[in-house]
Parts: sequence; C-alpha cells; structure tokens
Amino acid sequence: MHSKSPSRRHACIRCIQLKAKCVLVDNGRCQRCARLDRHCTFPDGSLRNTSIRNNRIDTIQHQVDRLAAQVHADKVSPNRSSPCPPRNLIH
Repeated sequence: MHSKSPSRRHACIRCIQLKAKCVLVDNGRCQRCARLDRHCTFPDGSLRNTSIRNNRIDTIQHQVDRLAAQVHADKVSPNRSSPCPPRNLIH
C-alpha cells in the first residue's frame, strides 16, 4: 500500500516559523503556502536534528559555565554557613 505523496511528519518552513498547523494539499504545498501563493519548502530532517542538538548543547554549556563559576566563587570565599572542622582546643 503506497500513497501518492510521501509520508512526512514535519511542517513546512513557513508554518514552523509561524508556529502554525501545516496541512498538505494535493499540489505538494500546504494550505497556507497555497493560499498565499508561496513556495512551500520542507526542512531536511538532519537540519532539524542538528538544531535540536545544538540547542541542547547550548543549554548544557550554560549549566556547566554556571556551575564552574559557582565552584570558583566557593574557592575564593568559602560559604560561612558551612561548618568548619573542629579545632583542637587542648594545647
């Protein structure tokens, strides 16, 4: 069972940018692009995956930078609320 049009799971670039529902019509364009008489292009799956991966990497890098700054700040001026090791009071 093969359909006329290839199966796709993603919206066209214009609908993605507008965050709108993308409904494919018979002429290979979506309803929005057909109504506006625009060229309808669909993103390459690898481009989408790369974008998602890059966003995730940016998020993780931000977290690492924040934690590194926190560790550096703790080394420079230790937190006074943490208990100090007991000193030997007997001389």
